[in-house]
Amino acid sequence: MRLHWRRVFAAHNLRAKGKWVHGDFAWHIFSHGHARCLRGARAEEEYTRLKNAEEYYVFVGEVALGVLKCLGRLPSVEKARTFIAGAGIPIDMYITQANFEWTMVFTHEQQSMGLGPYFSFADWHELE
Repeated sequence: MRLHWRRVFAAHNLRAKGKWVHGDFAWHIFSHGHARCLRGARAEEEYTRLKNAEEYYVFVGEVALGVLKCLGRLPSVEKARTFIAGAGIPIDMYITQANFEWTMVFTHEQQSMGLGPYFSFADWHELE
């Protein structure tokens, strides 16, 4: 699943830099401007507008801490923030529709450094 996410959202970085990720985290492709995305409040608005997905995946962390296949209502912005804050360790949460049409990334650095969240559509990366 993670490799598929990278093939959709980080392929441009692989072609340009020779690696899937920029820096230590996959979401750095967004924070460093290597992939098109909405940031901060604009990302939250677009994600909230989606409301539901028939099927979606939630990836927790950069290493395989877990991948959940979910149905129905997407976790709210508030629930995602609460989960990350209460984890006790720095973690990130990647949410993507099962067909990888879009992704939302909540980062562990949002509170402390203002990095994230990030929202992106797959079709924004097709021509890059």
